[in-house]
Amino acid sequence: MNFLAHHWLAGEDENMQLGAWLGDFIKGSHRLNAYTAEVQKGIHLHRSIDSFVDGHAITLELKSTFPAPYRRYSGIILDLMADHFLARDWLRHHHRPLRDIEQLAFSLLHRRRALLPERLIRFIAYARPRLLLSGYRKRSVIVESLAGISTRLKHDNPLSDTADLIEENFTRWEPGLNELLADTRDFAGLPG
Repeated sequence: MNFLAHHWLAGEDENMQLGAWLGDFIKGSHRLNAYTAEVQKGIHLHRSIDSFVDGHAITLELKSTFPAPYRRYSGIILDLMADHFLARDWLRHHHRPLRDIEQLAFSLLHRRRALLPERLIRFIAYARPRLLLSGYRKRSVIVESLAGISTRLKHDNPLSDTADLIEENFTRWEPGLNELLADTRDFAGLPG
């Protein structure tokens, strides 16, 4: 799961939401001590969601269909595609419009900025003015996001060239990723 899905899966509690955002940026148990127990709970939920998704039969099946140059990066691609389907069909998953949720998320992160690592602050500075979370409903934004990730990885990778891969596999991935979103919602304890 990616940023939008983690925010959604954290529910309505702001401490859980903050922890959901921090989950990819706080490494090691010693760094957790800088956060309240409530925020730590959100970080732990983020990590348990990642483990659940990584080991899920749907994820494993979808990853096995990726051609060789993309297989190593299939998790990143599937995470962003899950955010695409979530954003595209947002009102099936949440009672408030996505733009409202996006503004609330970035407002929360702005208010709690003192607690954020620099890498997350840089991401927010990029994502907020572009309305990236609601932009995930467009495939072109997913392709652009993957290209951006490509530049931040240490090794040569094919993420800057995923448009054709996404186009060719879109209808194959859609039902599986929608089912995975539903299963992950249940795992996180959100109402259906």
